[in-house]
Amino acid sequence: MLLPSSCLQLLFVASSALAQNWTANPFIPPALPLAVKTPYLQTWVQRAGVNSSLNYGWQSYRDGSKIAWVGFLRVDIDQFFVWMGDPLGKNAAVQKDMTLTPTRTIITMTCGSVDLTATFLNPIEADLVNQSIPFSYLAVEVASNDGDPHKEQLYTEIDGEWLAQSDQLIQWETTTGDTVTHQYWLQNQTEFGEVNGRLRYGSVFHSTKQVSGVTYQVAYADSGPWPAFQSSGILNNTVDNSFRAIQDSWPVFGFAHDLGTVVTAKTAPTVYAVGYVRDPLVQLSNIPNVNRLRSPYYLTRYSSIPDMVTTFLDDYPNALARAVNFDNKLASDSLAITPQDSDYANILALSVRQTFANIKLTSHCQVDGFVNAVDKIYSAWPAFLYTNPAVGGYLLEPLLAYQAANPIQGGYAIHDIGDSMYPNVTVSSNEAYPVEACGHQLIMALSYTQKSSDDSLITKYQSLCGQFGTYLAENCLYMSSQASPPPFWEQWQNVALSSDKSHYTLSYKDDPSWTLLYNLYADRLLGFNMFPPSVHNTQTKWYATKLDQFGIRLDSRSSDAKTDWQLWTAATVTNLSARTTMISLVEKYVSSRINIGPFPDRYNSENGQAAAFLDRTVVGGHFTLLLVPDVLQGGTNGSGGNNGGNNGGAATGGLPGLPVAFALFVTLIYTLS
Repeated sequence: MLLPSSCLQLLFVASSALAQNWTANPFIPPALPLAVKTPYLQTWVQRAGVNSSLNYGWQSYRDGSKIAWVGFLRVDIDQFFVWMGDPLGKNAAVQKDMTLTPTRTIITMTCGSVDLTATFLNPIEADLVNQSIPFSYLAVEVASNDGDPHKEQLYTEIDGEWLAQSDQLIQWETTTGDTVTHQYWLQNQTEFGEVNGRLRYGSVFHSTKQVSGVTYQVAYADSGPWPAFQSSGILNNTVDNSFRAIQDSWPVFGFAHDLGTVVTAKTAPTVYAVGYVRDPLVQLSNIPNVNRLRSPYYLTRYSSIPDMVTTFLDDYPNALARAVNFDNKLASDSLAITPQDSDYANILALSVRQTFANIKLTSHCQVDGFVNAVDKIYSAWPAFLYTNPAVGGYLLEPLLAYQAANPIQGGYAIHDIGDSMYPNVTVSSNEAYPVEACGHQLIMALSYTQKSSDDSLITKYQSLCGQFGTYLAENCLYMSSQASPPPFWEQWQNVALSSDKSHYTLSYKDDPSWTLLYNLYADRLLGFNMFPPSVHNTQTKWYATKLDQFGIRLDSRSSDAKTDWQLWTAATVTNLSARTTMISLVEKYVSSRINIGPFPDRYNSENGQAAAFLDRTVVGGHFTLLLVPDVLQGGTNGSGGNNGGNNGGAATGGLPGLPVAFALFVTLIYTLS
């Protein structure tokens, strides 16, 4: 498959030259989502700038390792084009444009006298069974661009790297019926095992409808389906069953479609489904009345995977219509926040798929190896409340159930329900952020209740919520003290405000220190209106003096910035100009082409260089402004915050800022009593 390096260099130069003229709407992101639906179904274009064309190079897994997804088009027998992937030595189509929406990546390629449009659709569904289906769509349409009819054949394939790294042994089968499906899996599986971020069990699926003109083949890439398709436009419906390692002659799983004669109108879409299926999804322990082995939620509707795949392919027109409606509503709502530009809409368009791809319905969220990590769910919480509060409830309840069954001595909340490597959730966490964990869970419980009109969580776990509230009452102003004497609010302002009254400090009585009081947002969300206008006005003025080239840093300790906490903070400022500026700087960062990889949420605010925080659910925190769309006028409501991970301590005088959870404790206990 490999060519001499000189040939490779020439090909890259040619591809780069072709790619320079295509347009991107809204911009070329650090990584372009293709099939991004679950923690392990993750296929991206991770190349910067003009090199981001669909056929410039190979696609990537979430960690940047190679994945191969190939597309060919054969036109009028004698013309052959590569429109996706990087099969070296083949004639490259020319990319015309790319459009990114919250659920779709749409790319148009010119293949001589024909234009091909590829739509990569990852639905965000209100129906939670549909949302739980671990598949993504690729739909391809073609049309003549010169006014003449043309005979065309279409080809797509995937390789074993969708499943595992290239030295792994795999085997496969192809089944036919209502659909034609290639399925492959590791020969040596380890249930719940994961190595280098890749699972050791489950199967990859590549499927299409059984229609007239479809053929298939599983064989060596460059000696099987490629030459067969190039010479005749069809495959031979055979499967090479010499099972082997992924990198051993590169077995590929291909389909060809004879599209017939194509004129200027676009053809009906040729639809493919790609997916990663596993059952059970996760192994749990120590949660009462919950099965230890949790199966996918879609099995509540479908009795078999083939039935699900067939329904999924048949449903493409409806799924597309629902996705367009979702995209249009999100665009409309976000443009209402920044009507002068599309910066906020652009940020959200790149955030949605990443947020939802990192959760799996059986109610468990995989983030950083921890499962249902409180701080990560809390960061992403606005996205769940905006799209479907039920998802938030399903993420929160396992945390509450676990803690009700396994109370921690001291009465505080846990960080997560397991720090063994997902999906093997059998080891309790040793992480302890007690004030944050208590506050975050109370805030999420009450906001879920408000947005969903479902009081079952706070009713069922009333005692636990009271326990968290008691802990906060005794520990939130000074970590080392017991209950702080009233008046609490004035006491906090006295110790947290700098001596010149210009800002609230990161550490009490440390005037040069400062932080984003992003937790002020929670009080806006809950509607408590507890803090005086002076708090918001003071911070709004202070933030304006701390803007770097690509945003505002998290606090005074370093130039580290977080996109989610910046947009939480943007929802607490007291004038439109300040909010717009904070949004625009985040958009400037993500559109800068400085970085490569799924939306990096943590970065250097001075130079835009991302830290190693890629593809995380926390980008759901960008949705804050959709839940509180009005700008605070004079700081009439909001709430206090802490430093986002630093629990303070006796040496610095306790928590910086104010945990809003203390206020929540007072209100929640009053509500429940």
